[in-house]
Amino acid sequence: MTEQLDIFTSPAWAAAIGGMTRAADHAEAEAPGWSDRARSMLLRFIEQHPGEAFSTPDVRRWAERQGLDAPAHMRAWGQVIRAAKVAGVIRQHGFRTSTDPTMRCQSVRVWMAA
Repeated sequence: MTEQLDIFTSPAWAAAIGGMTRAADHAEAEAPGWSDRARSMLLRFIEQHPGEAFSTPDVRRWAERQGLDAPAHMRAWGQVIRAAKVAGVIRQHGFRTSTDPTMRCQSVRVWMAA
């Protein structure tokens, strides 16, 4: 019998979380308060797009158009989204191909307000 791998304890998962954390810390160091502003932007986005599914790049582009500075590394947004998921603010709704040209048709998670 084979043992099923738990992705949440795998080295890859730990590396992903570490990368998001380092990116968020870097964003904070360069622009103190960035994480709080990004979380506020996520909440505003959800309020202004009720019932709509969205991806992290959707929120990021919207927030930048609203005046939020882009972090040095886009992974910083991962920490914002992850915190919202853990807090029960959003829930995963599926996957889709990103419309962001810089992501070269990568699959991205789709979220909805919880």
